[in-house]
Amino acid sequence: SLPPGKSAHSADENQNEAPAVTPKQKRPSSTAARMSVFQWLNRPSVEVLSATAVLLSSFLVALDTLNDLPSLSVLSDTLGLPISSDPHVVIDDTLGLLNTIFAADFFVRWWAAGNFKTQYLTKPLIVLDIV
Repeated sequence: SLPPGKSAHSADENQNEAPAVTPKQKRPSSTAARMSVFQWLNRPSVEVLSATAVLLSSFLVALDTLNDLPSLSVLSDTLGLPISSDPHVVIDDTLGLLNTIFAADFFVRWWAAGNFKTQYLTKPLIVLDIV
């Protein structure tokens, strides 16, 4: 039996209404988005791409230690690219781009896996990433 002034039809309508979300409650859609990004970041293809970027970065650091690298003027003239002929400048620019990508990857993973909680930063592999 329903309270006075309530019909069966209005009770059904109230059950179908979405509950109000208070500002302190987390919305399920943001959690679903985080989990979706987390799953995508942990796909083997993304992991292989990330590992390849780490290997490329390591190779470029090693290559940058060589003093007698050939000039890239032939490459810039042939392709018409506005790049420096100094290979060390090109390596430094590429390493800067890779570092930016690594930083973005780190913060996106932190958001997706830990929602920026500091507890995420105490995991051993994450500490290794930070160092």
